[in-house]
This record gives sequence, structure tokens and C-alpha cells, in this order.
Amino acid sequence: MHYVTVVADASVPRPYLCALFHWTNGRFLSRTLTPSHLSQVGELTARLHHHATHWERPAGFTRRRVDKLNPLRQEQDDYFDETVAAQAIQAVAAVSTLQEGTVVAAVIQKVWAVLQALGETPGTFGLIHADLHQRNYLFHNGRAGAIDFDDCGYGHWLYDLAVTLYCLTDHPHFAALKEAFLTGYRRSRPLSKEQETYLETFIALRTLQDLLWRIEERDQPAFRDRWHTQMLAGLQHPNIARLLDVGRSTNGQPYLAMEYVEGQAIDAYCEPLELSQRLRVFLKVCGAVFVRPWDAGGPSRSEAIEHPGDARG
Repeated sequence: MHYVTVVADASVPRPYLCALFHWTNGRFLSRTLTPSHLSQVGELTARLHHHATHWERPAGFTRRRVDKLNPLRQEQDDYFDETVAAQAIQAVAAVSTLQEGTVVAAVIQKVWAVLQALGETPGTFGLIHADLHQRNYLFHNGRAGAIDFDDCGYGHWLYDLAVTLYCLTDHPHFAALKEAFLTGYRRSRPLSKEQETYLETFIALRTLQDLLWRIEERDQPAFRDRWHTQMLAGLQHPNIARLLDVGRSTNGQPYLAMEYVEGQAIDAYCEPLELSQRLRVFLKVCGAVFVRPWDAGGPSRSEAIEHPGDARG
């Protein structure tokens, strides 16, 4: 980043913080990612962690923690805050069932236990990117590069790795990509097998953070009108049965005609799953119920949080 300035005008209700960045060459990949690409991302992440470990913070430098349960509340950290945990459990239970709230409670306790076990030594904790997913890393001449450090903050190194893996869990070649990613990371920075076992817990934390964000974002002005527009457009979403027809019968009764979907009841499907796997299923359900704005070119999570009144594509 080269320059930061505040821009204000009498015609605009509030001032805006504007940043000028240098250009980063490369292209984004998603479904066409290969193990070779993820190996490059692993090496990039290790270099970022190495740099953060040895970087001398300038006077007055502050950043928030990234392991907060509720990412929408940026003004304060909620580290081990029982009140925030209770609110998270209640928020999930309110849009689903008490049983799902119990799952969230178990996830929170597991996350907190792992955070305490790891501690906050230079070998486990530091300044991280915190949002290194497919739209924030790109490739050029055989190397990966990173953009969008808006969510950068303090957290465990494992959180950074978990974010990358979490955003790849639905990829058809996830296992191979994960192995290549961790192998690339280990080329430049140690990662013990014991530390690797904690990754699933950090993936569960990121899943829970996204889940709570999607629940609370319904009240954000940037999304409210967009949801109504999408609903009227025909409920086009991969996790919603397709709307075939709407109208009124001959006696005036309104109706909806939707495609028939074969399948197992969701509670039976989730019964044998691990906690983090149940959360991912529930997250997909929320994505369908709330009709995610970025599926139609809406703002990303960080854009929506930083600019709640500006629904930019």
C-alpha cells in the first residue's frame, strides 16, 4: 500500500478512508486450482508468517484479533466472552433449532480449549492475513501473490491456514489440494503433526464466524433490498428447489410449483457427522435461506462490514 487519505465532501454524509495500492500482476483461479497452485499458496503463507514474526511494529500500530466469534462487532474483542458466546448460541437457535444451538455451544468450548492449549507464543501466534481465500490470492510466473489485507489482525498461524482450507472444502479435489498446501507451507516453515490436528477446530471457528455473519447481515442496509430482488427473480440458488411456476388456481387459491427433490432428511444426514461438518451443512442451508448476495455479484464479507451502506459488486 502506498498512500492512505481521508476524503470528505459536503454532499456525502460521512468521510471515506481511501487507500492507493500498487498493482499486483496475476490471475485468480478457483475450480481450476491444482495441487501445484496450492503448494505455491502454502509457500506464500509461510513467507507471510515469517515476515510477520520478524517485522518490527511501528509506534502506535494496532490491529484487532481475528478469532472473535462475531466479526460484525469490530469495536471490541470478544475473546472468551461468555456473554458473546451465549448470544451466538441464541442467534443460531433462533433461526434453526435448540439442537443446532447445542452444536454451536460445543464448537465454542472446543475452540476456546484449543486457543488456551496453543497459547500466544511467537511460534503459534502473530499478525496474519486472516482472509487468504481464492479471491485474495493470485498467480503470476509460477508464484502466488496476496491482496486485500483488510482483515489483517492478530491470531494463531493456524487460523490463516484454516481460512484457506475452509474455502476449498467443497472443491472436488480438496484432499489433494490440502496436502499440497501444507507441504508447500512446510518447505519454508515448520508445522508439526500435532499442530495440524488443530486445523479442523480452526476451520470450525471460521465456519461459525461466517454463519453468525450471515445471520446478522440480514439487517444490513447493503443486503436488504438485494434479497427481495433475488427472491422476485425466481429463487435461483443451487441449494433451493427450483421454482417452476406461480399463480392462482381456478378458485383463486395462490400456489407455488417447485421441483421435487429426492434425498435424506437433513437431521438424519447430520446425525453421524462431526461438529465442524454439521456446521458446514448448516452454513449451506443459511446460504440458501438468506440468498447470499455475493452469489449475484454482491459485496464480499469484508466489504459489507467496512461499507455497510455501499453494496458494491
